[in-house]
Amino acid sequence: MRTRFKIITLLSGVLAFGMLAVYYLVIYPNRFDTRIRMLPDIRFETTSGNELRLHHAVADHAALLINFNPRCHLCTEEIFELKKHHADFSETRILLASSQPLAELDSFSKAENMHMYPGITIVHDIDLNMVRLFGATITPSTYIYDKSHRLVDVFEGDTDIENILRSVKSD
Repeated sequence: MRTRFKIITLLSGVLAFGMLAVYYLVIYPNRFDTRIRMLPDIRFETTSGNELRLHHAVADHAALLINFNPRCHLCTEEIFELKKHHADFSETRILLASSQPLAELDSFSKAENMHMYPGITIVHDIDLNMVRLFGATITPSTYIYDKSHRLVDVFEGDTDIENILRSVKSD
């Protein structure tokens, strides 16, 4: 009787440990995936102060949603590369989202001549959705969505433009 109790107790402990392991190794790391697996329709503010809905901005195109900071050198390097390869992104809408003050984003947009790149839009993340919903705490953080608005890839930090292009082309 005691042996049976010990075996049942041991098996219960192993089962509980296994369930915790599955949670922390499989479910917990993907906790944001379910919320961003499909492109959410969140709102941003353009540098001119107008509201912009993400689904409206992207429409039926593939999308790059990039969390950036205009003072981050990795971000400005990535934006430089995006501008240099903008023709390769002709079928893709690129939104550069930042929670920095709107005046700073407007100045950055003008200094970088962003008006010359109609497929690239700088937006103010007024609701902090990039951090709250996407979990984007690293800049730049790049989220790539296909034409059906399904998440294809995520890059955080310094990312080679060729990797981004490969992910965009793979959709």
